[in-house]
Amino acid sequence: VLSPAQTIQVWVQPDPFAVRIKNIAGPGTGRQLLYNVAIRKKELRVRDSGFFGIFGGIWINIDGSLAKGGSNHSVTETGFAALVDLITLHSNEALKEGDLARTFERIDENGAVCERYDSPKTTKVLYATVSRFCVDPVLMLPVTTEIIDATGLLESFAFTDVKPNVALAKNFFTLEGADL
Repeated sequence: VLSPAQTIQVWVQPDPFAVRIKNIAGPGTGRQLLYNVAIRKKELRVRDSGFFGIFGGIWINIDGSLAKGGSNHSVTETGFAALVDLITLHSNEALKEGDLARTFERIDENGAVCERYDSPKTTKVLYATVSRFCVDPVLMLPVTTEIIDATGLLESFAFTDVKPNVALAKNFFTLEGADL
């Protein structure tokens, strides 16, 4: 089931891998999350804005149902590097099983170049039958991703206001820096 749209702010540190997320619109508005592999490899810290927020930040398992909610992905798959790795992995797996159809679709309203990938009909390793990626020609990063299975749209991500190489405070990816 496709979850309602959310707008989140995301900061990613590649090494050591760390992520901070703040929900700013949609379900979970106000929720804050910190994952830092150097602090706890299998847990993330979250503070909810709703009723559970009275307890402050809590640690939850990154692979548990609370962390994943309605997603197919873990917090460790956050960021452009993980997205590119996932696209490459799925493309390579599909190519092993047959032809992966690649079609230039359009240039979207923001000037991004979009391509569609249709998986082989016989695939058993991919959960998507169609993947659509739009890449910003200046940043050379995926800015729109749509994943479609046999029943329709499964996942949709749009990245806006992307700022690479932002200078952040040294403690930004710590419990103290995130106020969690």
